[in-house]
Amino acid sequence: MESDIKVKATSEQMMMFGNLYCVKWCERIKWLGDSKGRWLYKVTLRHADDAGELHGTYTVETLMKKFREDAYTNFPCYIAGVVNELIKGCGLVLSALGDKQNVTGLINDALQKKGMKVKVINN
Repeated sequence: MESDIKVKATSEQMMMFGNLYCVKWCERIKWLGDSKGRWLYKVTLRHADDAGELHGTYTVETLMKKFREDAYTNFPCYIAGVVNELIKGCGLVLSALGDKQNVTGLINDALQKKGMKVKVINN
């Protein structure tokens, strides 16, 4: 099902929302000028039929609570894409410095310092 709604969000929130949910179309229409630095967006959102057709204006937080299950499904894919882009960026910088072979070790060290038990696989 698709719903045409309005969403109050910061640019960063809307970018994350668009990556986690099936936002078919989005247009920033008005600066709200509130203390949170939010904009008003027109959004066409594709979502499960169970939610019914949505009408009106929502905050990103409200929509994320409503569609929490979709976020749990999509978030690992989003994180994988971000990490993949970071690895590519590190590879480019290190290859320019002549040290591209070190990228896996550097990323593993950084993840371990943050307490993450993730291993980067060399592609």
